[in-house]
Amino acid sequence: AGYFLLGGNGGGLTVTTPKLTAVDSGTEFGMETSPEQPDEVHVISGQVRVVSQAGGETVTLTAGDVARIQASGPIVVAPSDGRSFASRLGRFSSLVSGRFIRDQWRIEYGNPSITEQRIEGVNYAAYLRLPPQNPEVDATVLLATLEVGKAADGEFHTDGWAGMSFFNKGVEVLFVGDSFGSKATWSLDVKQRIPVIVPERPLIGPRTVTLRYDYRSGGVTLHDGGVPLGVPFCSGKLPVGTRFDEIRLGASAGAALAVKSLHIRSSSD
Repeated sequence: AGYFLLGGNGGGLTVTTPKLTAVDSGTEFGMETSPEQPDEVHVISGQVRVVSQAGGETVTLTAGDVARIQASGPIVVAPSDGRSFASRLGRFSSLVSGRFIRDQWRIEYGNPSITEQRIEGVNYAAYLRLPPQNPEVDATVLLATLEVGKAADGEFHTDGWAGMSFFNKGVEVLFVGDSFGSKATWSLDVKQRIPVIVPERPLIGPRTVTLRYDYRSGGVTLHDGGVPLGVPFCSGKLPVGTRFDEIRLGASAGAALAVKSLHIRSSSD
């Protein structure tokens, strides 16, 4: 879901998804996009012109309208159900941020270099316990922003794996990075005996990637860059309510991972 508000005289705003293009000027609107469901545009004030990617159909929405756009077929326009969209990031608490402190990391194998600014190595696994969270507080969203740099030795994309894993009681439940296999791309593995989730177009090379996990729905998405989030390039799902108590940074034999920064935060809003 996304919230958009454009004011002033800076011209129009264009928002594009695989199913639609929305163009506005001085308008307030919300969007919901999902690979499995129709994309929706909800106009709160002003006007928005919506064009379907599949057929090129165009409609103009005004305040109180919602348009639903499938991958194929006509645009459906109806009165909005009045749902609200978050107009700010919300109150997030940092779980992991700032400098890397070597003594906080448990090295299972390998010999990674750990400085305050960087964790880097080939064929290593470094674990970090996440701070205990109050089970009486219902966290709704977790954001994890991982900045990967170019390693001095070895490559991020190999036939092995390199990236970040999330654990629950010693069991790996989620992986982000270059997964095992010959495909050179960032990917998502939800560890439920289903194939690794790869983007429609490969996302290649060291970069900043943000994971968003919704505890309520189990939905997991990967976004190129940091916050604010762009359109997801990978989407998956975990069992609803899955929690994380430990993370791992690492790479398999022949692969390398250099992490320049890591910021994990959660929200109860």
